[in-house]
Amino acid sequence: MFDNTVVVFLVILSACAAALHSLRFKPSPYINALLGVLALFSVWFYTEYGHFHWVKKTDPTFMEANHGSSDKRTYFHWHEIYHYYLGAKYYPELNNYGLYEAVALADHESGNQYIQVPRVRDLSNKLQSITYTEALERARTIYKPRFTEARWKEFSDDLAYMKSIAPRDWLDLGMYDAGFNPTPAWCVIGTPLANLLPITPPSTSLPATWDKAELLPLIDVVLLLIALGFIWHTFGTIPLLLFVITFGTSFVASERWIAGSFLRYPWLVTLIIGICMMRKERWLAAGMLLGFSAAMLIFPVVFGMGAAVALGWRVYQNKKAARKQLIEFAAGFAGICLLLFVLSLLMFGWSYWEIFFSQIGIHKNMFYVWHIGYRRVAVWDTWVPNQTFWWSEGLSNFTAWNARLNMSWDSQQWFQLPIMCSLLAAAGWGSRKLQPEETTLLVGGLTLFLFAIPANYYYIYCSLIPCVFYAVHKGSRERALLIAFMLLWFMIYLLPNFSRDDLVKNYYICIAITAYFLFWVGIRFFDEKSRLSRYLAKTFLQK
Repeated sequence: MFDNTVVVFLVILSACAAALHSLRFKPSPYINALLGVLALFSVWFYTEYGHFHWVKKTDPTFMEANHGSSDKRTYFHWHEIYHYYLGAKYYPELNNYGLYEAVALADHESGNQYIQVPRVRDLSNKLQSITYTEALERARTIYKPRFTEARWKEFSDDLAYMKSIAPRDWLDLGMYDAGFNPTPAWCVIGTPLANLLPITPPSTSLPATWDKAELLPLIDVVLLLIALGFIWHTFGTIPLLLFVITFGTSFVASERWIAGSFLRYPWLVTLIIGICMMRKERWLAAGMLLGFSAAMLIFPVVFGMGAAVALGWRVYQNKKAARKQLIEFAAGFAGICLLLFVLSLLMFGWSYWEIFFSQIGIHKNMFYVWHIGYRRVAVWDTWVPNQTFWWSEGLSNFTAWNARLNMSWDSQQWFQLPIMCSLLAAAGWGSRKLQPEETTLLVGGLTLFLFAIPANYYYIYCSLIPCVFYAVHKGSRERALLIAFMLLWFMIYLLPNFSRDDLVKNYYICIAITAYFLFWVGIRFFDEKSRLSRYLAKTFLQK
């Protein structure tokens, strides 16, 4: 880990120095070349120096073509595809609750049973588990009857393929994760696409060392490349390279988390392109793109709120066309959300939204090990770390641990909520004169951090922050914010080295992010302090 930390330090330091040099002086082809090299290295670093993920395939044809080895390095995340491809493809039959039970039954019927755990996580209440026998019974009585015979065979064949490229214990691990959590609106896109891209039977047109399933993650790659094109066209070459560098050297969203999955990045891609549209003052398109992002996972709605704050200040300041811009943005945002909602009702019905909200209602207040938010700092105590959450005994401990953390948070809300709201108000006030894209990231990102606990990898949106600071380049404040962000990005990589406990690592990261938001809000709020003083004086004198 320390070796990688040194590498990240050198990359971040060099990138920051090069970006600052280009801000102070005229752009230089040498600076662009240096940043280009760092960006390419960051991509290589992101893929773990080209090692990607690992699968184990014992198919004789594959092993013969692979020089007798069953090991394969591939841009295919088994655990992610297991949840997000199977979950999407069979969403009409399984909704958000039934994946683990259906997998247990299909595995049981296969004659080649992989699952050995006595209990399975209950996705209808993720703080509980059910016995393996109960899981089989649920699948037989609730979920399998929703399949046609041909459809169940297809599901069983897909699971058999996933088993064929995995060590036997991976399926046990796959019965204790958090399940399949996208909205029904995400499934409006994901379900038809998954059914159009079957992973079985094997393809005869691909080389023996390749499977059709390995093409699935390339959808996200193509989407990200499109987003990079928009960043370059909107912000320029150096912001693009800074985005690639921070994306590639991210600790909280490294390749091991969700790279190599199926449709895990549409929310990010549409957020990126939406902010690019904001930069170009195309507010209807910006609203539609940010609305699409929010419809995919709900939490990106905070960025729509940030954009609304930016436009609200424009309206308040009586800027020309501001009211029209706000109406266009709101219409685009609401319109695309409504369209996806209606399509989801037509495809799946209202009950699927009820199931989703029931699941998320529990999910949003759970303190998972690697979820990030201010609450992780607020509830920290000496008893919080050194926990074991694996298997049914660990899940019982996880339930009790969460109950204690939520009690701690409930006891603090009387003073924490006013502090949080005051900080958010300061960010809103400080954003009066900012570009809309910075306000979107500041107000939206701060709202997310203060009032939610999303998974760590969703903080990859932060890679947009240096693009915005560089593009604005007004003066010393932007340079200070850029330096502070690059320092934050390095500290997020450095601090986890000081503990072997993932809970402690996460706590350090949350402290670092808290410090950065305080600095960002402070810089922008006190930048407005003189304006605030003049406004109050003017108001007082007029009275």
